[in-house]
Amino acid sequence: MDDTSEQKFSRYFFAGLGMLLMTVAGEPALPAIARAQFDSAFCIYVAAFFLGLIFFVFGFGWPQIQPLLWPNFSFVWLCRKYGKPHPMSSLVIVSTIGALIGALFLGGSWWLLSRLESRASATISKGDTASENVPHHVTLKQLFENGWPDLPAYYNVSTLQAQANPPKPEIKLAWRLNGDFSAMSKFLEFFLERALPPKDALDICVFIADHYQDFIDTANSEVDIAGRWPTDTSATHLKDMVFSKRIFIYYENPDFSLEQKGSLEVLYKQKGLSISFRGAEYAWLHREDHPPFRPQPLTPNSILLPRATGSGLEISAMKLSP
Repeated sequence: MDDTSEQKFSRYFFAGLGMLLMTVAGEPALPAIARAQFDSAFCIYVAAFFLGLIFFVFGFGWPQIQPLLWPNFSFVWLCRKYGKPHPMSSLVIVSTIGALIGALFLGGSWWLLSRLESRASATISKGDTASENVPHHVTLKQLFENGWPDLPAYYNVSTLQAQANPPKPEIKLAWRLNGDFSAMSKFLEFFLERALPPKDALDICVFIADHYQDFIDTANSEVDIAGRWPTDTSATHLKDMVFSKRIFIYYENPDFSLEQKGSLEVLYKQKGLSISFRGAEYAWLHREDHPPFRPQPLTPNSILLPRATGSGLEISAMKLSP
C-alpha cells in the first residue's frame, strides 16, 4: 500500500464518512430552519453537519495533515502490520478512531447544550415565579371588575332570593354604579356567574329592569363620591348625576339564547332603558387591550377610584356607613 493508495483510502474513508454525516444531519436541519425552530435537537444536527464537513475536508487533506498531527501514524503502516491474514484490521482501527472522535464531538456538544438548557429553564422558572400574579387568561369577571378605569364607581354584591316552590338557592349578584363626570351621568353594570342557568339569568334581568332604582338608592346611601373640575365653583356629587338609563349585563353562558336577549331588549326599551350584553366574545376581543388589572378581586361595598389621567378632575370619596 503506497502513498497513492493511502491518499485514496483516506479520501474514500474520511470523505465518505463526512458525506454521510452531512446528509443525515442536513435533512432534518433544513426543515427546522424553514420553521425557525432552533431548539437543542437543531443544534445537534448542526454540530453533526459540521463534524461531517471536517471529515470531508480531512479526506482530501489527510496526507498534508497527518504528518503534523500524528507523524508515526499512516494507513500504509497499519496495512503492513495488520495486513494478511487480517486485511480488515487497519480499516477497523481507523473506523474506531473516527467513531471515537465523532462520539467525543457530539457528546461534548450535547453536554454543552444540556447545561445551557438547564440555565435557561432556571431563568424561566424565576420569571414565572415573579409573574405569578399576572393573569394568562382574561376572564369576563376581570373585565367587569377592572373596566372603566378612568371613572369612579361604587361596587357591591347583592343577594337575591327567587320566589319559588320549592325555594331556590340564593343568587349573588355583583354590580357597579359608575359615574361619568365628563357627561355628568351615571350607569349600571351587573355580573352574572357563568354557572347561572339561562332561565334564572332571564328572571334576574327582568328584576333589574323593575328595580334598578333600588341599586342606585343603595349606592347613594352607602357612599358619597364627588368630582370637581378646575373651572367648577363647586363639586358635583354622584348622587346628583342623571341616570343615563344604560345598563350593562356581563353573562357568558353559551345557552343564553338570542331569543332571550331579544325579549329583554324589547322589555327594557318599553321601560325607557338601554341594555347591552357582554359575553364570551367580549372577553375574547379584549384579551389583550384590557386595562391593567387590580392585584386583588374587588370586595363588596367598596369605592373604586379612577386612575390618574392628568385631566385635572379632582375626586373625593367617603363611606356613609360602616
